[in-house]
Amino acid sequence: MKYLYCFPKKQVPEGTGQGDEITVFIYKDSEDRLIATTAIPKLLVGETEVLKVKEVGKIGAFLDMGLEKDLLLPYKEQTYKVRTGENVLVTLYIDKSKRLAATMRVYAHMSNQSPYKKDDQVTGIIYEFSDTLGAFVAVDKKYYGLIPKKELF
Repeated sequence: MKYLYCFPKKQVPEGTGQGDEITVFIYKDSEDRLIATTAIPKLLVGETEVLKVKEVGKIGAFLDMGLEKDLLLPYKEQTYKVRTGENVLVTLYIDKSKRLAATMRVYAHMSNQSPYKKDDQVTGIIYEFSDTLGAFVAVDKKYYGLIPKKELF
């Protein structure tokens, strides 16, 4: 089966000729056309990453994912109301209209099977607070953990 992709001229690497192989990332633009780009996005489907909120609009927030088109973080996928300029931990998924979208519901996309052992020192990103449990933390953007409420200060 052949697929047709729109490959903007400005995306063609200099010196590329007919028959040359190149690696591209494919996504849908705002008009539902398949676009190929040589730009490397900050995350791929199923991956978790911290992205900057560029703008908040009527349908959600738009995040900088490293492509010309910004990534939609719909209001229904936000665990709290985000603000322009803020950095948020999100996972990339394909929505029901087959477009790329982000969710702040990252727990299901991470694992508790980390390579770390007791007393290892790690750096994490707090992605959610619970009044009863404490702070949920993402380590290496792959593993989840919990800082119990009594240990928060």
